[in-house]
Amino acid sequence: MNISLKRFLETGSLGTIELGSSVEHVLAALGTPDSGDVALQDIEAKRHWWYGAVVLGFKTVSPEFEGVDSISWTACDGEPRLPACCEVEDWQITPQMTPQEVKAYLRQEDVKFQYRRSKGYYERKPALAGMSPEMANICQEYGFLTFKKPRSEADIVRTTTFFTFYLPGGVTIAFVDDVLIHISINAFQK
Repeated sequence: MNISLKRFLETGSLGTIELGSSVEHVLAALGTPDSGDVALQDIEAKRHWWYGAVVLGFKTVSPEFEGVDSISWTACDGEPRLPACCEVEDWQITPQMTPQEVKAYLRQEDVKFQYRRSKGYYERKPALAGMSPEMANICQEYGFLTFKKPRSEADIVRTTTFFTFYLPGGVTIAFVDDVLIHISINAFQK
């Protein structure tokens, strides 16, 4: 099976694997995953199968059908590693790329996109009565993510920048503090 990054970005399909693909189709196309619950026993649970750095998520739609509901390449796990049955044609995005480099790649390949840059603030919160010592420490030392700037600068533990590309087929490319996190598509995004 041939894998094309450009085709994935435009359509959300990874070779012949797309949202809604059956468990049987995935196993026939890619074989047994490196890890994950192949049996998908719990019909209420979401399951993930890992093929190298590529993750397929399954959500049971009905007792008779389990389908792919997400496809993701987690960049921190390295270059996309797939089974030997796959041939990667044109995977040009690497974990080391910046948002500006990805933007240049998308323009060069004539892939339409929109993007949004936003700041997130980890805001220090007061420990509440009855809170565990661990949770109280998290409130004070690490804070909780909010996208609205806190009134008091003293309550900001740290600031994070999120940069997300949105492609017409439903694929997103997400960066946190200029570090590529993942390229993915989810059934709820499409």
